[in-house]
Amino acid sequence: MSMDEDHFVEKVANLLENKLPKGYVLQKYANLFYQITLDNNLNPMINIDEEPKRGHSAFQTDLCIFLQKDNGQKTKNIPKIVIEFKNGLSTHDVITYSNKARRHKQVYPYLRYGLISYNISKIPKRFFIHNEDLDFYLALKDHADNPELVLLGLIRQELEISDILETTIFGDHDYNYFRTNIEFKNL
Repeated sequence: MSMDEDHFVEKVANLLENKLPKGYVLQKYANLFYQITLDNNLNPMINIDEEPKRGHSAFQTDLCIFLQKDNGQKTKNIPKIVIEFKNGLSTHDVITYSNKARRHKQVYPYLRYGLISYNISKIPKRFFIHNEDLDFYLALKDHADNPELVLLGLIRQELEISDILETTIFGDHDYNYFRTNIEFKNL
């Protein structure tokens, strides 16, 4: 009998706790803004200094890794990686989570977003057909008993990419070349 989603989220959260790089924190069921709308006087219609609330321009995520930034007055948690978990994977799941990823990235353009299915061994073809905005997918069944090493490697790589995106978008970097790298492997 397979583990349910909430139990697997809890298992992964426990495995990753205290293993993230310094300055990063893990939060289960974090809410992230998917839009920030301005009124006709150009004032935000939500208070962005408050925690995002599900149902108020925010979607809930299964697991989110945040970078804690101290601006001198208040520590802010900047979302860097979202991981959603599914027992299996349907076409509806791919379309739904790809849309959530796109919406969240409109607010947090450096955010990395992925899916992990913990009860299948191979990525279904429907993922490649319907995915538009998910950055990674992991079929983890063969590693579900001990996913720590696989997940820590994935998180390290995704944090690096997120950091590069953030400094590129908000920093002084100029480039004359960009390419998306697609990676396939069996772990």
